[in-house]
Amino acid sequence: GYFKKLIDNSEGNPRSLYAMVNKQMDRKQIKPLPDFTENIQELATSFNKFFVEKIDKIRNNIELCPKPNLDEDLGPDCCLMDFEPTTIEEVSEIIKEAGIKCS
Repeated sequence: GYFKKLIDNSEGNPRSLYAMVNKQMDRKQIKPLPDFTENIQELATSFNKFFVEKIDKIRNNIELCPKPNLDEDLGPDCCLMDFEPTTIEEVSEIIKEAGIKCS
């Protein structure tokens, strides 16, 4: 019927499909940036507030890790002269385990 035709018309175009779904569900997109204003001081203040709040959200979502104890005796056999390169998979796994999300 009607919805199948709408979906078929969006085939191969995910942006169009999501826009159609959002329209049908009456979802309104929240504007992430402040409205333009003729008052340049007000506009600058709005941008500043937006980015300060964004940074605060990011900082609040990052779990603080305990600092390593650098005074700890590592022993006479410990040598920190050679480092092996890491892989993309290792870094990805560390990020996944840390639960850090970017927005």
